Amino acid sequence: MKKRRKMVLWILLATPVVLILLAAVVGTFLPETYAAKGRITCTLAPGEVWARLHDPKRFPMSGRMCRGVEVLPTENGRAVWTEDIGSSQLRIHHSEADQPKRLLRLVEDTKVPFTARAEFTIEPRDTGSVLTCTNTATVRSGTWHVPFFRVMIGLFGGAKSGCKDYLTRLAGETGRDFAWVE
Repeated sequence: MKKRRKMVLWILLATPVVLILLAAVVGTFLPETYAAKGRITCTLAPGEVWARLHDPKRFPMSGRMCRGVEVLPTENGRAVWTEDIGSSQLRIHHSEADQPKRLLRLVEDTKVPFTARAEFTIEPRDTGSVLTCTNTATVRSGTWHVPFFRVMIGLFGGAKSGCKDYLTRLAGETGRDFAWVE
């Protein structure tokens, strides 16, 4: 009986260690870049969608992970802010803007070598808009976090789920017909 307990105890102690090592090894072989393109139709006018894209306190890129937003001074006349996501911060800035048609955002994590490029296009449609987001996220090697971060992105559909979540929040209750774009 004692032998059996020892065996169970070893299994219980070894399982988390093996899972962590497995994630570290698998994560090093996962791709660096993940991409998604989604589209949503809403009854908001293009100007209102544009305004929401410029309101990071109401519509943070990091969604539910966001614990706070600090709006920083503009750079070259374009918006810059940080989003506190607990263990790290995202620095987000508008790189290109063609109001109210197109906006390019660049995102950088302060701890993990993570960057993202989110391009938004707004097209007028009937009494509303069609909002498209092309999201490309890159996790480069560099810290011990990277393999685990890549595994999480792979398991939880990081680029896709972030794209869909953000478009859905921007469109609010007026959003309908979300679709992935090939």
